[in-house]
Amino acid sequence: MKANVLNRRVHYWIAVCALMPLAIMITSGLLLQMKKQWSWVQPPEQRGTGLVPVVDLEALLTASASVPGMNVTSWGDVNRIDVRPDRGVAKVWLNSGYEVQVDLGNGEVLQTAYRRSDLIESIHDGSFFGGEVTKLGVFLPAGLVMLLLWGTGAWMAWIPIRNRRRVRKARQTVYADEMRRVLLLCLSLSLLAASTPLAQHRLQPISSQRGEPALELMLRKLDTVGNFMMTTAHPDDENNAMLAFYAHGNGFRTSLVSATRGEGGQNEIGPELFEALAVLRTEELLAAHRFDGAEQYFTRAVDFGYSFSVDETFEQWGKQEILSDYVRMIRTIRPDVIVGFVFDGAGGGQHHQASSRLTAEAYREAANPAAFPEQIQKEGLRPWQAKKFYYTAGFGGGAPAESAAGASNAVLAFTGGEAYDPILGRTYAEIAGEARSMHKCQGMSQLLPLPASTEQRGFGGPRSYRLHDTVLPGGVGREESEPFDGVDTTLRGLVSYAGPQPPTALTALV
Repeated sequence: MKANVLNRRVHYWIAVCALMPLAIMITSGLLLQMKKQWSWVQPPEQRGTGLVPVVDLEALLTASASVPGMNVTSWGDVNRIDVRPDRGVAKVWLNSGYEVQVDLGNGEVLQTAYRRSDLIESIHDGSFFGGEVTKLGVFLPAGLVMLLLWGTGAWMAWIPIRNRRRVRKARQTVYADEMRRVLLLCLSLSLLAASTPLAQHRLQPISSQRGEPALELMLRKLDTVGNFMMTTAHPDDENNAMLAFYAHGNGFRTSLVSATRGEGGQNEIGPELFEALAVLRTEELLAAHRFDGAEQYFTRAVDFGYSFSVDETFEQWGKQEILSDYVRMIRTIRPDVIVGFVFDGAGGGQHHQASSRLTAEAYREAANPAAFPEQIQKEGLRPWQAKKFYYTAGFGGGAPAESAAGASNAVLAFTGGEAYDPILGRTYAEIAGEARSMHKCQGMSQLLPLPASTEQRGFGGPRSYRLHDTVLPGGVGREESEPFDGVDTTLRGLVSYAGPQPPTALTALV
């Protein structure tokens, strides 16, 4: 048993055993401390007529015997005599407990009273309870116990102080060690920062650019009215290079409409799932747009996990509700060109195909006033017909491939990601890598590659797109080299909305 535990137990049981004697000793001791001030304990001392004693002992005995009720007949009734020359009085203490105070000058009785202080003293030393046996056998050990309790109590009080000192000393040692580690870490980081290539310090969001780069990006938006929309099923499905190319390189209004927030996916960095994961992936997608420059929108669809069927996806989402959301987005944003995700195929999660097919249907329905008329009547939206709708056709080049309708259309390879932006100091593919690294919970926060073309990164080449629907002459079979071929994105293009014969004043402005 540890010393401090044993000490506490001994202290406790000794205190229990000595409790009653100690209580008596303390109470009676307090009364004795006040015997001069409290006449109930000890009769007050009177003053005689003279300071020089003139009476003898017999006169004291005679005076005591003269007091009625004292029953003093001989010296056997007297306990002791206390002579106080300075007060001129003699105190005759009787065996009965009374005290007779006699004037030493004339032998007269000054006061008779019961002396309780003697009783209290006998209680205090224990003789009242059994004579010398109790006094020496109980109360004297109790006094020693009090001394022992004081000693053990002092020791127990010292133990926490000693322990705190030890802990303080240990903390000082740990603090010193931690300070050394911090200094070494700071030194290591300083050396690492000094030796790291400048290219590794490029993860500054483009949205936080200031000065000349920010001014140039703003100026690019002044002479264009281009409007580009991309639709996907989940966060991280987007083509960040295409978004950055049109947003930063061309100054277009660029938006991404995600069907879901990705709450049914995995999380490689933490415990968040479902609603919490949706919040996390939404924030990561917004962080990616600080690089690629796109606006972000969502439909009401819920990511319910992996799906093997487009029909199942429509049933779970509520096809008409989500179609209504897509139509509302198109009527609100009013894009010129829309690009969706994969359209065909049985592999992969069918959310991708479902979102792309809903976008294709919404492309036409948004221009139909009879479709979802409440958006026009109650929300103040107007029908809108985008010029083209593309969907993702894989990686590689421009080889023809079968569309959902069976038409053999040329595949358009998007190579804008390889364009170098002299203001931003990198290609749009590199900007896309920075944007995608924000999808950390999807395992995309890897080290960024050194500058290179996408063909050299193992991506299978640039992403390709197939024209699925268009209102431009030539239809889906028209020859194109770029998604905005045939779309006037200049300020003059606004004149076309004024009708076949626009006002001269309007044409003069642009």
